[in-house]
Amino acid sequence: METHSRRKAKVRGWLPAILQNTYVQTLLMVQVLLVAYITWTGWWQPVPSTPRDEEDKQGRLRGGATFGRLGESGAKQGFGLNGVGNVMNEDTWQGDAWTRPKERVVIELEGVERKEIKTEQLEGKRKSVWDKISFTAGSPGDFKPQSASSWKSPRLAGESLDRSRKIIWRYEDLQAYARASSTVKFSVAGGGNGETRSVGADGSTAHSAPRFEIVNVPLSKEEQSWAVTKDRNWTDLSWRLLDEVFAHCIECSMPNLVHDKHGTAEMCDEFRMDRIWCVRYCPSRTKCIERYNWNMQRLKRNKGKIDTWVLHKQHEPYLAVFRNASVSYNGEVYNDEVVFDSRGRCPRSGSLPRVWPDIARERHFKKIFVTDYTWRGTYHDLADMSARLTPYIDVLLEDPTIMIHTTGDLTGTEYENDPYTIHQPGDRLKTIMDMFGINRLRLITGDVSGDLIIAPEIHCLPNEWLFEVYASRLSRMIHRYLVENGYRAGLPFGEGTILVIKRSGTRRINNHDELIAGITKEFRGKRLEVYDDVYPLSTKQIWGLFYSADVVVAPHGAGLTNMLAVRRGTVVYEFLQPHQSVWDPADINLCYRDLAIAVSADYYGDFPKVFHRPSKRFDIKKMEWEEPPTSMTVDVPTTMERLKRIMKDRGIL
Repeated sequence: METHSRRKAKVRGWLPAILQNTYVQTLLMVQVLLVAYITWTGWWQPVPSTPRDEEDKQGRLRGGATFGRLGESGAKQGFGLNGVGNVMNEDTWQGDAWTRPKERVVIELEGVERKEIKTEQLEGKRKSVWDKISFTAGSPGDFKPQSASSWKSPRLAGESLDRSRKIIWRYEDLQAYARASSTVKFSVAGGGNGETRSVGADGSTAHSAPRFEIVNVPLSKEEQSWAVTKDRNWTDLSWRLLDEVFAHCIECSMPNLVHDKHGTAEMCDEFRMDRIWCVRYCPSRTKCIERYNWNMQRLKRNKGKIDTWVLHKQHEPYLAVFRNASVSYNGEVYNDEVVFDSRGRCPRSGSLPRVWPDIARERHFKKIFVTDYTWRGTYHDLADMSARLTPYIDVLLEDPTIMIHTTGDLTGTEYENDPYTIHQPGDRLKTIMDMFGINRLRLITGDVSGDLIIAPEIHCLPNEWLFEVYASRLSRMIHRYLVENGYRAGLPFGEGTILVIKRSGTRRINNHDELIAGITKEFRGKRLEVYDDVYPLSTKQIWGLFYSADVVVAPHGAGLTNMLAVRRGTVVYEFLQPHQSVWDPADINLCYRDLAIAVSADYYGDFPKVFHRPSKRFDIKKMEWEEPPTSMTVDVPTTMERLKRIMKDRGIL
């Protein structure tokens, strides 16, 4: 029997002989090089889920392909195996499986037969699906698997806000976080230096800075009284509003009637995508009829007056004060522990954006006031952004070192494609800041950080008590500005003008000249002003027109936001857009009714005789579809009768 030492000697004898073989040497060299290459590229690493799931939610595949929701242009596209790969619908990551309730993923690769993968097929198999359709950017036909560790997003990745932080948007959660962050006094109107002082048990004081605290906004007696005021009333002149609301209710009760702008049927179930009209409002036909009959009885009993539901005071309005925190492009305030999403309670809050902490650290400021808003435009510049300055305006005017974080010139998705560029706020917003005595250079956008960050409580909709507080304060600021610039202070009601707004785009009044002729003939003793948006005026001139008016007559449109400049008791006569079974935010949109109520104007709603919505048409020269602007025709004789009755009742005639 061989001993252990003799076997070792044999091995030492034939091992060098094997290693001297050329074929073996070549094989070993190939193996060494292969291991080195795999280690360098990271192919050996397991595919992680968390670095990728946020990219998937945003609708991006590695190397430029897409795996996301249908956007404005339909299915997103990217180069695939021999062509174009389209992946439609959005999935979410839950635990160790991808889920998509009652939906399907459709994968299309040119030259490959169409495949439909159901939800149950996705669960636990997401990685294999990923490997089949992931590729690098390049010419069609290029295919090269990549590891998650070696991939860099074309959108520069960023960081998910909700990955390791608690999301806070309820007032109760803010209070709990404030208690956990220690409680000290903080002076809002103290020069804006942001200092706090804590008092020890022995009466000694020491400067301290809690991570977070809530500061209540002082209210006037009148503002406090609004918190318990009953629902506000307004007049439905044509008695048609309830008919339009009833039509909307019936539409939302029908499973397949409503279609989005892409022609996709919006099913009436819990998985339907949010829609401005129905959202998750799925009433039964019986309930629609019962509600309509009940409302009609109230309308007749109140002789055309309709109660306006107002979200009453829930708590004291507040400022959320953070220290050593950052702000996202959309205005979410975050630190290492929490994310404060001020729009979290809103029905159209949207998803949390991605953030770039490295950019935020570079763009550091000592003090920042946050007043962002989601949508851009005339209404949102004034009614959203500017209104939210009001609870802190005195300190902002006193302390020019406080920067104001606001919405930039790009949407969230556009910003995420180019986060390292400093995007400017809109020119209209800069002008408004100049008019209020705030240097426009104090406006900042994008990812920033600060030693002290102050975010006011925001309103979601104009039918909230909080919006009445903000809007009334903003209205007084506008009045003060106009008086300082030559307009008459305390203009008596009845000595003002009749202001008619003429729109040139959507919802223009086709028989505008007939309307002007009727007003001129019927109210000879009154001065008539016409604001035609074809001829641009300065913001001061537009505010001056509204401030000087006793009566404002206008079709629905963003120009009515300047109603913030009217005096108390001004008559506002709006031609509303009736409801139609198409996606249009202007359909029976009563935001200007709520704005009129907030500034104590006297609001009257009417509907046009005919509302015109031309069909879409294809322009062969431009090679694209066009949607002609809508318009309306009003009943001039009836409008004159109603205006005369209103002005007599209000003492204007």
